[in-house]
Amino acid sequence: MSDATIFGVLRMSGRIYEGTIVNGKVQLPAGVNLPEGLRVLVTAPNPQQPPRGYVRTPRLAIPQQAQDFQMEVEEMGNASV
Repeated sequence: MSDATIFGVLRMSGRIYEGTIVNGKVQLPAGVNLPEGLRVLVTAPNPQQPPRGYVRTPRLAIPQQAQDFQMEVEEMGNASV
């Protein structure tokens, strides 16, 4: 394990750029100038894997149970906070 990893997880700092593969090479946006010989880490999505879903807001599996979750508000005298 190199000193760039800790517990098997890569530690790094830097900037993130989005590029496009053109003729087998990464083409970065205009104005992005990286030093010659700089080691970079390239990650790419797996084209075989569908995009991940997203977590929706919670919903009741049985909507008829909504009455079980109604809140009762009870006012108390001089409640101070």
